[in-house]
Amino acid sequence: MKLLPLAWLEMGLLLLGVALLFPKNLPGQEAQYKRAQQLAYAGKHQEAAQTLDSLLEAHPDYLPAEILRAHNLAWSRQYDLAIYAFRQILDAHPQNVEAWIGLGYAYAWSGDLDNSFFPFRQALRFEPGNFDARKGLAYTYITKGNGRAAQRILLRLLGENPEREDIYIALAQSYMVENRDRKAQEVLDQVLILNPDNPDAHTLLKVLKGKSTLAEFDVWGGWSDIDGETKTGLRMVQASWQFSYALTAYARYDNTLSLDNLDFILQRQQSSSIIAGALWGWDERYATRFEYGPRFFSNRDLQHQFRIEQVFFLPESFNVRIGGHYGASADFPNEWLSFMSVFLPFGNIFALEPTFYIADTGLSSGTENRLVLNGNLKTISGFEFNVGGFLGNANVEIEGAKKRIGGGYALALIPLKKRLFLQLAGNYEMGALENKTVLAAGLKLRVPNR
Repeated sequence: MKLLPLAWLEMGLLLLGVALLFPKNLPGQEAQYKRAQQLAYAGKHQEAAQTLDSLLEAHPDYLPAEILRAHNLAWSRQYDLAIYAFRQILDAHPQNVEAWIGLGYAYAWSGDLDNSFFPFRQALRFEPGNFDARKGLAYTYITKGNGRAAQRILLRLLGENPEREDIYIALAQSYMVENRDRKAQEVLDQVLILNPDNPDAHTLLKVLKGKSTLAEFDVWGGWSDIDGETKTGLRMVQASWQFSYALTAYARYDNTLSLDNLDFILQRQQSSSIIAGALWGWDERYATRFEYGPRFFSNRDLQHQFRIEQVFFLPESFNVRIGGHYGASADFPNEWLSFMSVFLPFGNIFALEPTFYIADTGLSSGTENRLVLNGNLKTISGFEFNVGGFLGNANVEIEGAKKRIGGGYALALIPLKKRLFLQLAGNYEMGALENKTVLAAGLKLRVPNR
């Protein structure tokens, strides 16, 4: 998550220490200092540097001018020189809060986020509660991608300064780095209540609108090989629509069982489903998914399918999913499946997700289970790659059936254009009765929210 282009610079210019460091020396010296200050704030850094050099040549121990020169170097993006200048000041004045804050910003602007934490904490050590040090620390956390740590600081700052629009903006950005876009929009809506013309709020709202997807359309086709029997055909078509940040509804035509079941392939039968579903986000902590749809068979009554899933969103982008599936038919045993998964992010682009399934097909006297481990890699460019494997125990009461099952799979989402993606998938399964290989390809189209 990149901060707004001027966010760091605005914070630097708003440092309280600079604003309060008005010289208390000779009138000419004060006038020269104020002139340099005005030039630096106006972005005329070279002229400000010349004025400060002249002032410090005449008054080499004039601390406010030394600090302003260091700030001016940072504002003109001469970060190494600024860091050196602040360190020189701190060698002589180790408890100067403004110099510590300036050093923290200089490190942050240079991209050295790891070294920017210590100066801000030092400033707070000498002046607990310093607004600019706390805000600088929060922005460093945001730039580092740690939205939760930033929120702990910003929510306290907002409680102390409920009218500060810049704190709301920072808070919205802290939610955006966690992809909690609905929460970010709520915060930005509060900014626009305070100031309908706030440019940063409008900029971030445009970013959110560009990220959000109004509708998605997916189509998949593929090839299956089950113990040497092959079949090619349409696997799945799905359309989804996001009515709001809270509600997404979708419909799906699923023909995978027709292609992946050996009996249906040998008997040239079809088994397709039409599913309707919705995902409702209650708030930033909970979401619920519900699906219903009939499955049609060529040689028996249809099956009613129900699925429900509850998602619990935890700190640091962790989440837990618990759910189940139930299939009921008039002339065939009912079946059920339940599962639980934990989403474990490692940094911003990689995550592991173990899922445990337990099921009863209704065709045997006991249950089956399966453990799946999925690895997810997601890049800023939109490329996404999933790879995983599974092991489980089958319960098929047929002579020669294997008890231990396993397999692996890979799935890739590849950007073709801004909103169009190529989807590729491969799956190999060593089942209880046969081995199965599936290769599939598809397209995904995302329609942006205007």
